[in-house]
Amino acid sequence: MRKISYVLAFLIIILKLVSCKEEILFRSSNYQQTVVVDGILTNKNEPCTIKISYSSPVDFPEFAAVENCEVSIIENENTRMDLSEIEPGVYVSSPDDLIGIPGNTYSLYVKTPNGNEYKTDPQRMKDPVDIDSVYAEFTTLDDEDYVHGLPGYKFSISTKQSEVNENYFLWNMTETYQYHADYILYGMYDKWGEFQKVGIGMNDIFNDVYWCWKTQNSGYIVTGTTYNLSTPQITKQPILFVGTDSRKLQKRYSLLVEQYTINQQAYSYWKKIQDQSSNDNFLVANHPFKIVGNLKSINNPDEDVYGYFTVATADQARIFVDEAIAPFYYISCFVSYEAPHVSNFWVISNDGRLGTVYESCLDCTSKGGDIIKPDFWIDK
Repeated sequence: MRKISYVLAFLIIILKLVSCKEEILFRSSNYQQTVVVDGILTNKNEPCTIKISYSSPVDFPEFAAVENCEVSIIENENTRMDLSEIEPGVYVSSPDDLIGIPGNTYSLYVKTPNGNEYKTDPQRMKDPVDIDSVYAEFTTLDDEDYVHGLPGYKFSISTKQSEVNENYFLWNMTETYQYHADYILYGMYDKWGEFQKVGIGMNDIFNDVYWCWKTQNSGYIVTGTTYNLSTPQITKQPILFVGTDSRKLQKRYSLLVEQYTINQQAYSYWKKIQDQSSNDNFLVANHPFKIVGNLKSINNPDEDVYGYFTVATADQARIFVDEAIAPFYYISCFVSYEAPHVSNFWVISNDGRLGTVYESCLDCTSKGGDIIKPDFWIDK
C-alpha cells in the first residue's frame, strides 16, 4: 500500500506519498469546519494509511486530527478490514493485511467519535499499466526573470502500451539531490588571538558536514489520460522541470516517479486540483474550493466532505542526472568583509577575498539535508 499526503496550508498543495493529509483552508469570514479524509490504497505490499482531520482556517493553519475514529476498508462489499490509530488522526492497516487486487472493489468507511459516519462508493482497482521510461533533457525554460532563460532538466514519462483504450494516470515525484555547504572553512582565530589556517594550525571541523543529500516531495502532481489517443500509450509527457535557481542540480539529482493507474472519477478530482494550481509554482495554489471528494456523509447527505480515497495500481521508476553545467541563480550565504565581522569562521569568497560567514554557511545540514548517503544512491 502506498499513502499519499498532501497539505493545503496557506493556500499550498503538497502531495506526498508515505503519508496522507489535507488541510482545507477558508477565509475566516467564510470558514466552516469540515471533515477531511484522505488516503490511497494500491496493489503494493505496504500498509495503507488514512488521515482524518478537520479543516482549519487560513489564519490558524494546523492539522486538526480527528482521534478515536472507526476506520475500515471494505473489499468487494463483504470483507471488512479495520485500521488502527498509530498517532492522532493517522490510521493504518496491519502489515500484509491489506493488499489491493486489480479487479476487486474497495470502499472506505469512517465513523467519528460523535457518531458521524462517512463512506465512499465501491471503487474498482484498475489493471496496472507500467512505466516504460523516464527521460531527462537539459534545456532552457523561457522565464522573464532570466534574460537568457532558466537552464535546467525537463523530465518526461512514457507508459507501456495498454490493452485498454481508456486509461487514467496520476504521477507523484520524490526528489533526492546531493549538494554542499556554501563555503569551506579557511581558518579561525584561536583563544590566544592567533589565526589558525585549516591544514596548518587546525583541522577542518566542518569536513563531515560539507556534503549532504536531501529527499523531499517535488510539490507537483501531474495527471494524464489515453482517452481519445489513437494508441493507448502516454509518450514523453512532461512531468517536472528542475532549474538552476536552487541547489538541486549542484552535484547529482535523482527523481523517483510513482505512477498510479486510477479510475475516471479519481482522475477528474486530481485534474481539477492540478488545473487550479499555478503553472509557475504548483506549491502556491488557489484553494480547491468546491472540489468535494468521494466520501459521503451517511448522517447528512448535504454535508461536504473534503479529501479523497484513491484506489490505484502502482509502478515506479528512478532516474539520475549529473550536475548542471550552466549558471546558477540561487542566493548564497552572505560574506562579511569589514569589521565587525559576523563570526570567527573565515572563508575565501568566490572573488578571492577573505571574509567571515555564519556557521550555518559551512554546514550543509542547516539546509535540511542529511550527511548519510541514501541506500539507493548511485554515484556517477
